[in-house]
This record gives sequence, structure tokens and C-alpha cells, in this order.
Amino acid sequence: DYSLLSSTTSPANVSTSQVDNLISQGGTQATFTFNLPSSPYDGQVSILTFNNAVTTLTINGNGKSINGTVPASASIGTKIHFKFYQIINAWIVSS
Repeated sequence: DYSLLSSTTSPANVSTSQVDNLISQGGTQATFTFNLPSSPYDGQVSILTFNNAVTTLTINGNGKSINGTVPASASIGTKIHFKFYQIINAWIVSS
């Protein structure tokens, strides 16, 4: 299962209930911001899978820190993995 994110209005919220978020906005986005879930549970995983390019990409922790390096752009096929750890109140990113 996955959540489809097709909105071209930034920012867009990724799913709070689906792990995989398919970014398919119909074409390259010059700049775009995605918000991770604001009230994640301990161990929650959120994956962004891109079916279009984003030239200037911003991922917002939505009140939580993001530890690790978030890519500054995304191309078709890019996958970015986030996992939330309550003990440090932060998302850890791997791509």
C-alpha cells in the first residue's frame, strides 16, 4: 500500500498512515516542501518515492528534528527513508 501525493501546491503533508508516499505531480517541480507527520509514533517509518523531479527539495520535520542529510533535490526514482525515534524526538534520514 502507498499514498499518492499529486498536489502541486507546496507544502504537502505526507501520509500519517501509509509508509510509502508516491510523489507523482505530473512534471518537474522547481521548488517543493514536504511535511513529515507532526505526531509520529515511536518507530514510525515514512518513505518518499519520487516519480517526478524536484529541483529544490525541502523536507520539514513538522516540529521534530531531522538527523542526517536530506537531499537538496530529487530525480525520478529517488527514495528517501525516514524513521522516527521517540527517545531523541527526531526523524533519522537515510537515502
